[in-house]
Order: sequence, then structure tokens, then C-alpha cells
Amino acid sequence: MVMRLQLKLLIGIFLVIGIFSLSHNYVYGQTAQQQEGEKKVELISHKIERSDENSDKFIGEVQNMINKNVEYVIIIATFYDENGKIIESKSTYTKPNNIKPNMIASFEMILNDNIPSNNITSYDVTITWRFSGESERYSNIYG
Repeated sequence: MVMRLQLKLLIGIFLVIGIFSLSHNYVYGQTAQQQEGEKKVELISHKIERSDENSDKFIGEVQNMINKNVEYVIIIATFYDENGKIIESKSTYTKPNNIKPNMIASFEMILNDNIPSNNITSYDVTITWRFSGESERYSNIYG
């Protein structure tokens, strides 16, 4: 049962990666971007907010460091346990979804009630967006 669940989760992750790989013109890591001096939608704060009411959240803010409006800004987070196994992967849009240059937008993601957030020991964050009127998507990867 556990192996079947892990297999389904891995297949789902590979599907998401495959879809994003096909639709993205650029995928690059934070370090490579900073070295190249490219502007981006940047993750400026993030944390897991624990609650006594079993409604733990992953919250944070991003800032548009590009001199153009960006839209459809999506935050994708993958959470891991102490053994490096994936616990959960979720996505959410920023509020607001369209971000003007230098503007900061927040995001909030409700974590799965079935998995206690104290089991999460690390996470990766991917930010995707597109420029207004264009179909290409871009992303930053933090992790």
C-alpha cells in the first residue's frame, strides 16, 4: 500500500515536471540567475505557520524584480521529511495574481490535514509566471 502510494506520487511529480519542461522557455536555479544578473520574480519571505487548529499554512511573499508586469504567478512547494522523502506537493497563486514591477505579492497555502507539518523538515519552492500578453512561462527554483 505504501509502495503504491509512493509510486503514484512519483508518477505525479514526473508528470508535473514534464508538463513544466514542455511549457517553459527558461528554467534556472537561483544561484545561476544571480550570477547572470537576470531579473526575476523573487521569493523574499517564506515560512510554515503552525496552528493548534490543524490548519497549518505555508505563507510568504514574492517581489517582481522585472521591469514588466507579470501574471499568473504560481507558487509550487514540495515538502520533504527528515529522510528526504516527499510528503506533499502543492501549488497556489499569489494575491494579487498580476504583479507590477517592484510590487510585492503574498501567497498562502493550506497544508494537508492528514500530514502533520512538524513532519516537514525541508521544502523546495518553484515560482512560475508569464509576461502579460505572452504565452511563454518562466520560473525560479529555490531549494
